[in-house]
Amino acid sequence: MSLYMQEEKELTLEKHISSLLVILKIGPNLKGYDYLKAGALEMTLDHSKKHHMSNNLYAKLSTKFNLQRDCIDRAMRHAIDISHQRGGIPEFEKLADVEFSLPRPTPREMMCMLSILAEQYDFSESNVAK
Repeated sequence: MSLYMQEEKELTLEKHISSLLVILKIGPNLKGYDYLKAGALEMTLDHSKKHHMSNNLYAKLSTKFNLQRDCIDRAMRHAIDISHQRGGIPEFEKLADVEFSLPRPTPREMMCMLSILAEQYDFSESNVAK
């Protein structure tokens, strides 16, 4: 895959993850939105991050956003709480035909689910520009 195609795929993935977050009723006005989106994108692009969450992913997010890991985790948990209060999680589960293990998922579970759904997105020639 050419560098241009890789960049287009990454942009398309980012847009798809953003639309999933909107379905979850997590708006871009929340800091956790950016962290969840960046974490899910990283997990989608590098599968090893799913298994080494605290060591790899949180370290990368911490460097990228120049924040401590606990601040990032707290903001993601807050965004998930807001989604839960707004009824976004049950609606998301119905639309995406998935089920979280708890009524209020952890940041790891949320990012993993977003990553899995983003991976399932069809990147055929019609969706990714040449």
